[in-house]
Amino acid sequence: MSYRLPERLAWVDDAPGGEDANVYLAHVPDGQPLVLSGSARSIWLVAQESQDAQEVAAVLADAVGLPASRIAPEVSAFLDELVADGLLEEVP
Repeated sequence: MSYRLPERLAWVDDAPGGEDANVYLAHVPDGQPLVLSGSARSIWLVAQESQDAQEVAAVLADAVGLPASRIAPEVSAFLDELVADGLLEEVP
Protein backbone atom coordinates (compact mmCIF):
# COMPACT_ATOMS: atom_id res chain seq x y z
CA MET A 1 0.00 0.00 0.00
CA SER A 2 1.07 3.52 -0.65
CA TYR A 3 -0.34 6.65 0.94
CA ARG A 4 -1.89 9.95 -0.07
CA LEU A 5 -3.34 13.00 1.62
CA PRO A 6 -7.04 12.97 2.45
CA GLU A 7 -8.96 15.42 0.28
CA ARG A 8 -10.01 17.71 3.15
CA LEU A 9 -6.72 17.81 5.04
CA ALA A 10 -4.86 21.11 5.18
CA TRP A 11 -1.23 21.26 6.27
CA VAL A 12 1.68 23.63 6.72
CA ASP A 13 5.36 22.84 7.31
CA ASP A 14 6.69 25.78 9.33
CA ALA A 15 10.35 25.31 8.39
CA PRO A 16 10.87 23.07 5.37
CA GLY A 17 14.29 21.48 5.70
CA GLY A 18 14.93 23.10 9.05
CA GLU A 19 15.61 21.61 12.44
CA ASP A 20 12.94 21.85 15.14
CA ALA A 21 10.32 22.17 12.43
CA ASN A 22 6.67 21.25 12.84
CA VAL A 23 3.91 20.19 10.50
CA TYR A 24 0.47 21.53 11.38
CA LEU A 25 -2.47 19.44 10.15
CA ALA A 26 -6.22 19.99 10.29
CA HIS A 27 -9.30 18.65 8.58
CA VAL A 28 -11.04 21.59 6.95
CA PRO A 29 -13.24 23.40 7.61
CA ASP A 30 -13.69 22.49 11.29
CA GLY A 31 -11.01 20.02 12.39
CA GLN A 32 -8.83 20.47 15.44
CA PRO A 33 -5.21 21.33 14.60
CA LEU A 34 -2.58 18.67 15.24
CA VAL A 35 1.16 19.27 15.40
CA LEU A 36 3.73 16.71 14.27
CA SER A 37 7.39 17.20 15.09
CA GLY A 38 10.57 15.15 15.12
CA SER A 39 10.27 11.65 13.71
CA ALA A 40 6.46 11.93 13.45
CA ARG A 41 6.91 14.92 11.12
CA SER A 42 9.50 13.06 9.06
CA ILE A 43 7.36 9.94 8.69
CA TRP A 44 4.30 11.94 7.63
CA LEU A 45 6.23 14.07 5.12
CA VAL A 46 7.79 11.04 3.44
CA ALA A 47 4.58 8.98 3.48
CA GLN A 48 2.37 11.69 2.00
CA GLU A 49 4.44 11.46 -1.16
CA SER A 50 2.72 8.11 -1.94
CA GLN A 51 5.34 5.70 -0.72
CA ASP A 52 4.63 2.37 0.93
CA ALA A 53 5.67 1.60 4.51
CA GLN A 54 8.88 -0.19 3.47
CA GLU A 55 9.93 2.75 1.29
CA VAL A 56 9.15 5.21 4.07
CA ALA A 57 11.30 3.21 6.50
CA ALA A 58 14.12 2.95 3.93
CA VAL A 59 14.16 6.70 3.23
CA LEU A 60 14.15 7.58 6.94
CA ALA A 61 16.71 4.92 7.85
CA ASP A 62 19.04 6.22 5.15
CA ALA A 63 18.64 9.77 6.49
CA VAL A 64 19.70 8.74 10.01
CA GLY A 65 22.20 6.00 9.14
CA LEU A 66 20.27 3.03 10.52
CA PRO A 67 19.19 -0.22 8.88
CA ALA A 68 15.60 0.01 7.65
CA SER A 69 14.80 -3.26 9.43
CA ARG A 70 15.53 -1.56 12.76
CA ILE A 71 12.92 1.18 12.37
CA ALA A 72 10.39 -0.48 10.05
CA PRO A 73 8.08 -1.85 12.79
CA GLU A 74 7.74 1.54 14.49
CA VAL A 75 7.30 3.35 11.17
CA SER A 76 4.60 0.89 10.10
CA ALA A 77 2.77 1.22 13.42
CA PHE A 78 2.81 5.02 13.22
CA LEU A 79 1.57 4.95 9.62
CA ASP A 80 -1.33 2.78 10.80
CA GLU A 81 -2.12 5.43 13.44
CA LEU A 82 -2.02 8.21 10.85
CA VAL A 83 -4.45 6.30 8.64
CA ALA A 84 -6.75 5.54 11.59
CA ASP A 85 -6.74 9.24 12.54
CA GLY A 86 -7.57 10.30 8.98
CA LEU A 87 -4.25 12.05 8.43
CA LEU A 88 -3.26 9.73 5.56
CA GLU A 89 -5.23 7.46 3.26
CA GLU A 90 -4.04 4.11 1.95
CA VAL A 91 -3.96 3.69 -1.82
CA PRO A 92 -3.92 0.15 -3.26
